[in-house]
Amino acid sequence: DPSSRVFAKTLVALLSHENRLVAANAARALGEAMRSGGGGAGAMRVYHGVEKPLFRQKFFAQTLPDVLAVLQIPNRNAVLGGTNSNSSGIQGNTNSSGIQDNTSNDSGNKQSVRPAALSAVVHLSRHAPGSAAFAAGLKILPLLPEAARVLSDVTSPFHDADALAAAVVLIAGFFADPRGRNALETHADANAGAMLRALCELAASRDDADDAETQNKKETQTQTQKRETTACLEVRETSLEALVAATSLPFSCVYPYRKEVTAAATMALDDPKRRVRRAAARCREVWLALDTKT
Repeated sequence: DPSSRVFAKTLVALLSHENRLVAANAARALGEAMRSGGGGAGAMRVYHGVEKPLFRQKFFAQTLPDVLAVLQIPNRNAVLGGTNSNSSGIQGNTNSSGIQDNTSNDSGNKQSVRPAALSAVVHLSRHAPGSAAFAAGLKILPLLPEAARVLSDVTSPFHDADALAAAVVLIAGFFADPRGRNALETHADANAGAMLRALCELAASRDDADDAETQNKKETQTQTQKRETTACLEVRETSLEALVAATSLPFSCVYPYRKEVTAAATMALDDPKRRVRRAAARCREVWLALDTKT
């Protein structure tokens, strides 16, 4: 349907909006357009419609390149000369790490479009069929660690506990699923460190709602808050399971990070949730065994 392409391009254009809340909602809307149980293809069921075959695969395959093109905008500014204005009047500034930010010098409210695009990649991938996501693994796998950090920042409008859990599941899927093995092996040397560090940060994180000091407040939590807490639990547990699966990577890729992963697993042993503690014990045992292989 040509109208779906127009709709998708409109949402992709909004990822560059100077209002970060608008950009964040545009990224979520791209996922909703594919969601099987709601506003996207799921609306067909409500109105007794029929979803076209391969709708999600086609929507994902057609929209993902547009989103990835948004990520290339800062790199294009770097080629044009760093702080020189581009054709749209937006200037690219270089931060302390040498990464070009698509920001405006005359307005501090304009932020980089990178967080919005990374969030959109996850929202699209989480609702895409597994075969389509793994087929695009060479493109999305290097972006998932950075996307997880964007989605885990509670001070950012891009924070989304469910999307964060989906990003972790995607990373774990590339470790465990043979269909993602090609992309994983291609990016293992270059991105193994980023993936492992991102998983360690998430595994060792702790939701304040799970602390013993706030147990008396749980009875008054809203249903939405409970879903977020549950999602955070899933993120920690899945991150630890993904770290266990990461040992399938080449030994030369994982061995340098054994101390970082072991430290994160040890910290997770004090997690208030039993499921997380069990996963942490398993993770720590597997990674300590790497020392015996040297």
